[in-house]
Amino acid sequence: MPKGLILLVGEEKNTSNLGRLYLDRENFSVLTAEEDSKAFELITTRRPDLVVVDASQPGLDGLDLCRRLRRNDDQPPIVLITEVNQPQQMTAALEAGANEVVSAPVDPRELLARVKAVLRNRADLAETRNGSSDVLRVGDLEFDCARREVMCGHTLLDIRPLEFELLWQLALHRGLVVSRETLIRLVWGPQLSVQTRTVDMHIVRLRRLLKQSRAHIETVTGVGYKLVT
Repeated sequence: MPKGLILLVGEEKNTSNLGRLYLDRENFSVLTAEEDSKAFELITTRRPDLVVVDASQPGLDGLDLCRRLRRNDDQPPIVLITEVNQPQQMTAALEAGANEVVSAPVDPRELLARVKAVLRNRADLAETRNGSSDVLRVGDLEFDCARREVMCGHTLLDIRPLEFELLWQLALHRGLVVSRETLIRLVWGPQLSVQTRTVDMHIVRLRRLLKQSRAHIETVTGVGYKLVT
C-alpha cells in the first residue's frame, strides 16, 4: 500500500526523475508537473499529501507558488528546493509557506528524509487537532496538551505556559526549521507586536530545562530553531 501521494513540480529531467526514483523505492505514489498551472490542477483533482517544488530552475517562481498555495489552509505541505543557501533567502521561503527548504543540487536521500519528516509531523498535528491523542511523545519528552505539562523521563519540567507553547510548536515540527516569525505567529498571534529577540530569550530558558533530555533545540543561523531528538 502506498505511503502517500507526492507531487513533484519541476522539469522532468531535473527534480522529477531522481526524486521519483527514491520516492518509488519507499513506496510513495508520485505525480509530476512542469508548470505551476498543471500543479494547481493536480492539487485540486488528485489531492496530493505533499508538494515538492523545484525553485532552482528558471521560469518557476517557487516563492510565489508557495504563497498562492498558502492562501488556502487546506493545501498540502510544501518542500521547496532552492539554489540559494543564504539565511535571509531560507527565511523568505519559510515565510512564503514552505514547510521545509532543501538546497540545490539536491541529495535525493536528504530530500526523501525531509519528505518523510514533514509527512510525519503533519500526521501528528492532525491527530492532536482531532483530539484523538492528548499526549505527544517526542524522544524522551512527553507532552500533556490538556494539562500543558511536559515530562522528561520521570521528571516534570518547570515550564511556563508560554514556553510550553513554544516547545509544543517545535515538537510538532520536530527535525524541521521553524522561523522566529512563524513561532511568533503561532504562539503570540498575528495581532501582537513581538520582537524576535523575545523568542531567543525564551529559547535560552527552554534549553536549560532540556539539559537532561536527549532532545535539544538547535539554532539555524539567521532563520530560526528546530527540535532534534
